[in-house]
Amino acid sequence: MTRYAVISKGLTVSQLVEQVKRFGGRNIRVASATGQVFCHLDDDAAARLNDVPGLTVKRIKKVSTKYTDAQQVTVPTYRGAGEALEVEPTYAAIQGILAPGWYELRDMFTPPII
Repeated sequence: MTRYAVISKGLTVSQLVEQVKRFGGRNIRVASATGQVFCHLDDDAAARLNDVPGLTVKRIKKVSTKYTDAQQVTVPTYRGAGEALEVEPTYAAIQGILAPGWYELRDMFTPPII
C-alpha cells in the first residue's frame, strides 16, 4: 500500500472520505484546513479512484520538514538603571493563527513530521 492525497474538485470532504473507503482506503486522515484526505491505497484502487468525477488522487512521493521549523523568537533584553531587564516574548497574531495548521499538517503523515 502506498500513501496518497485525495483532493476535491467539487466534492465535500465527507464525500471524499466515503469514496476513499469505498475503494479500500486505510489509515485515513482528513486535513480540514485544506479539504484533502490522506490515506493508504493499493495502486490499482488509486487508479480507479482517480477516475471518479470530482476528485484527484496524487501519490505522496516525498515528505520534507523543510517548512515546519518554528520561528525562533529571542527574548528581548532592555538595559535600564544599571541592570538588564528581561521581558517576556510577545507573539504576533499571525503566529497564533498559523500554529494549529502546522500541527495538523504534521499529523497528516505516517510517521508524523517532527
